[in-house]
Amino acid sequence: MADGDATAGTEAAEAGLDVMTGLEELNVVHRFINSTRDMIARYGVAIRTIASGGTGASDAAGARTNLDVYSKAETDAKTWDASDITTGTLAAARIPAARLIQAVRNRAYGANDISLSWENGVFVARVDDTVIFTAASGNDSIVKSAALAAKRDEDDGNFGSTPIYTPNGRSTPVTSGYVAAYLNSDGRIGASASSERFKTDIADWRPDLAAAYALRLVQFRYTAAVDLDGENAPIEYGVIAEELIAAGLDWLVFYDELGRPQGVHYDKLALLAIAAYQDLNARVTRLEQGEAQ
Repeated sequence: MADGDATAGTEAAEAGLDVMTGLEELNVVHRFINSTRDMIARYGVAIRTIASGGTGASDAAGARTNLDVYSKAETDAKTWDASDITTGTLAAARIPAARLIQAVRNRAYGANDISLSWENGVFVARVDDTVIFTAASGNDSIVKSAALAAKRDEDDGNFGSTPIYTPNGRSTPVTSGYVAAYLNSDGRIGASASSERFKTDIADWRPDLAAAYALRLVQFRYTAAVDLDGENAPIEYGVIAEELIAAGLDWLVFYDELGRPQGVHYDKLALLAIAAYQDLNARVTRLEQGEAQ
């Protein structure tokens, strides 16, 4: 635009800026010129300070440094501390792979490494290097089962205080090749071994049948069941552990970690029945032989 151009100020006016008409007094013109130069300094200089609303830099990298911000590429690649994430939803697939639970289960014929890991947005359960199943984060039932199956106390493979649940156990009865499961004193679960190859110091033994004949059979409700269901709690039948101990039949009782009687080996009560049957059979045989004479 040439000096003295009659169209000078048209663009400024169209942009909403004040323009001179040419009729102003000289002092007004001077103030207007200075104001215009302030505007040029404010918006037209190559580097504007941060205090003045600029970046204090002449390029993007310098501006980010001065303003303490990351570029998109830096943000995408940066690893953030979990405590810094306070809002929003984090995609499961963005969580890095991690070994959540790992333990070694010792067995008579070897050991298994059991683990539950988070990999690419899914839980992965393994026995040794074999994947036994995977589960997405939204599948709570499978994830809980995986954690329960993999959780063991390190070194000895025990469940510790972890409860074991079989939600569909009653609706899925076992029908072939089954054995009773027992809880070992160290917390391991397995089948009872009764083969001769597992035993030593084998000798004949007879229980105290006089004590057995004096056993009191009782009916009762479990206190926990009454607390839950009141009078609707089911009636159970059995014997009292403390009474077995008093009768000298403590071999039928098991104890808690504090040494208190906790329960009864009801499966071993069958031994009393076998001994009683043998005793009765011997007496009947003697009577029959006496009559025959």
